[in-house]
Parts: sequence; structure tokens; C-alpha cells
Amino acid sequence: MEREVEISIGSAQRIPQQEAVCGMRQYVCWSEVARAHYIALSVFHDVFGDTYTKPLYIEKNSYTLSLAESCHERRLLGRDFFSLIKTRDGIYRFNADIYKDAQRVLCLSLETSHSLGFGLAKASMSEVQKAYSPAEAYLEAKARNATVRAAASFVLQQVGVSEDNLGLIGSLAIDPTVEARDLDLVFTGSLSTLDLAYQWIHQGHAPGTPLRREIPPLPTICAFFTARPVAYPDLSQFRVLDREVKDFDVLIREPLSPTYLNIQVYVASLSGRNEQVILVVRDPLSRDSLKPGIPVRLRGYSSTIHREPAILVTDVEQQIPTVCFHGGGTKCS
Repeated sequence: MEREVEISIGSAQRIPQQEAVCGMRQYVCWSEVARAHYIALSVFHDVFGDTYTKPLYIEKNSYTLSLAESCHERRLLGRDFFSLIKTRDGIYRFNADIYKDAQRVLCLSLETSHSLGFGLAKASMSEVQKAYSPAEAYLEAKARNATVRAAASFVLQQVGVSEDNLGLIGSLAIDPTVEARDLDLVFTGSLSTLDLAYQWIHQGHAPGTPLRREIPPLPTICAFFTARPVAYPDLSQFRVLDREVKDFDVLIREPLSPTYLNIQVYVASLSGRNEQVILVVRDPLSRDSLKPGIPVRLRGYSSTIHREPAILVTDVEQQIPTVCFHGGGTKCS
């Protein structure tokens, strides 16, 4: 397949100026290494402003065929892809396995500096063919898919937010013609708006599962949140001190950012010591699993923020195994 054969996804190349600081982006990329398209998601655009991505789908060809042993196949945009997020048997895969396969096949560079982005995969700008925001994807899917229209109408009536607060990621955002198994809605806006959406989702949410709510006969709503303006505390001075993880026992004190965002920041104390630390949990997958007052055993990177002690968790499944953040290892609905 030649590079000039680009995937067409309508108007997705244009990023509106008002969306410039939103926390999510989706990319359709061309890998020169794999000679294949891949589709990736970034959930840190509001913090890093760069193409740090989680690859979701890699196009099937002779070079990528080894993924057939572990990955589900999916038809998108008129092409065959391997889904890195599901096994052949429809089981959710763990983040560590997703990144391992993506790195092996696509040879993406990794962030190696001592910043908050430590260890994230990074797509080259030269590989990006299309980049689009959740808002754009939602509008295009709504125009082309009756199920998306019906589900969005129901959500708007129930939650009481504006349509301007809705976005879309996932397979339907990539290809509005596919079957709507579930709807990965992104709620964007002020914290008061996000709180409304979070409370509505949480009413039908089972603890230890993704933030989702079933609305039969319509697709299940999977919720993601991105605040505008950015609602994180100042993380610009965050520095990782040690590249090796260490064991910590902490007591969660209070959140410094909403617990449904893609980066969670907490005040915590080290167990057995009267020492306060800032705990930063990156990419918790919209799970609000850490509650004030609970003790947590974790493996993290010793860090500092504004010269105060901090701990960074970059992979919740591997580093906080006693708390259920992800559906990894469970059957897809």
C-alpha cells in the first residue's frame, strides 16, 4: 500500500480554534515502518500539546499479521484492522499489552525525559494524515448515523447539558457507518457541566468498571471527560527523579482535581510516616476508583513538584493492582 492512498474521513483535518486546548485528539496515521495505517487516541492534548498517543487499531497487512495471534479483527473505513484493545475472543486487553504490541509493530518513539509525560508513546507529525477533535467526530457521526442521533438526543434530555458539550471518540468516531455497539461520549466544558454528566453516568455505574451507563435499547454510553478550561493544578514543574518504580504505601487524603479526568492528582500521606506527598495518576481511564481515606499499596516513580515530594503512576493496571481501574481481562459487552 502506498502512502498517498489516504483514508478519507470527511472534514476531520480541520481543528477549530476553540477546540485547541481540549484534552483529546484522534489521529489517523501512516506508519512507514509497518507500511500500514494506524488509528490512535491522545487524551493529554490539554497538558502536553503534542501527539502522545495510545494506538487503538493497526491496519492488517503481511507485516502486521503477527497481531492476529492476540488481537480482534475489525473492519473500519473500508479496510481491515487489528484492534489492539480486544483479544480474538472479545476480552479487553491490558494497557501494558497494548503499548507493547504497538511499540513492537510501529516502532513509535517514547518520551524519555523526566517530565510528566515519561514513557508515553509519541507519533511523528510526519505520520499523521488526519487529526480531529471529539466535537468534530460527534457532528459527523450524528449526521451519518441514526443511532448516534437517537442516543445523543436521549443523553441531552436526561443530563441537561448543551450539545456543544458533546464529543465522540472510539470506532464510531472513526467510521460512523459501523455498528453502534457502545457510544464513547466525551463531555467537554466547565466543571459544573462535567459534574452534571458525571452524576448522571454514576447513577447507573457499577463500581470497578468503566464509567458507563446502559440505556437500552440504545447503545451503552461510555463516558470520558475533558475540562475547558483545564482543571488540573499546575503540573509544569513536575519532575521524575528515578526511572525505576518503587513500592509505596499511601493513604489518600483529598483530590486536587476532579476524579473523573484523565490525570488524577491527590494529596496523600506515606503510611507510617508523617510525610505528605502529591500523588499523580496518569491515564486512569476515567475511573474514579481512589477515594479519600483509603490505604493504597502502589508502585510508582519517585518525583517532585514545586520541589515537594511526589509520586507518579503511569500504568494503573500494573502499578496499582489492588484497585480495579480497567476492564482488562474481562469480556466485552
